[in-house]
Amino acid sequence: MGGDCCDPDAPGSSVGYYDFQATAWQEIGGDDPRRWPKEMAERMGHAVVALPERDRVWVMGGWSQNGGTCDDIWEFDGSTWTMQKARCEACLCGATATKEEVWRVGGFLDPGGKATATAMLYDRNNAPVEVGVKIASGRQYCASALFVLGGSDLPSGVGTFFESASRSYKHVMFFFSKERHANIEVSTAKGSSAQGVFLPHDYYHIQAAVFQGSAFLRTLRPDRNEAGSRLVSYLVRVEK
Repeated sequence: MGGDCCDPDAPGSSVGYYDFQATAWQEIGGDDPRRWPKEMAERMGHAVVALPERDRVWVMGGWSQNGGTCDDIWEFDGSTWTMQKARCEACLCGATATKEEVWRVGGFLDPGGKATATAMLYDRNNAPVEVGVKIASGRQYCASALFVLGGSDLPSGVGTFFESASRSYKHVMFFFSKERHANIEVSTAKGSSAQGVFLPHDYYHIQAAVFQGSAFLRTLRPDRNEAGSRLVSYLVRVEK
């Protein structure tokens, strides 16, 4: 759904799916009601989240060269699209869904721009709740990813944080351990470290997918030493 995950010059509005019975990729277009709505701006850097308990897909935020930050959220039920009242004013953010809620953290106001310091959850009524999360106190959110492991009802994540005083980056693996809406208790992963998972780089975007009890992370960062190269991609795995 939509355009590129990291290239500001490559927004899109395509919708496609893989048909496991036909073992073929299908593109949706024409007058099919499942196509990208005309009222929904084409975009890149948006989050696509599957809501397992509601059998829905959310497309959240993103960036459009013509319109700037896309602050809307659209819900797709497999047949039609509906714009939600809740907003998502970020691109390249981390997002995931639990049984009861949709979570997002980090991201940017625009690609390559100022990182946001906001964590949000959207409850079963799709109402947004801004939460106070102190994962790396005194540091600014940059790239981050969220995922759910082992049937948990709260997400885990990996974040990159910029520290202004030292002009350096800190990478943290964290768990949301208790929900109190406006106050979220966060703990770093005991017995584990981001060292060896992430190198101390300025990551541009992190994407997560969960498979057989492990989170697979695709990390994207600018390659400043390679002429003509904009991004370098790495794949790492975090086991439960």
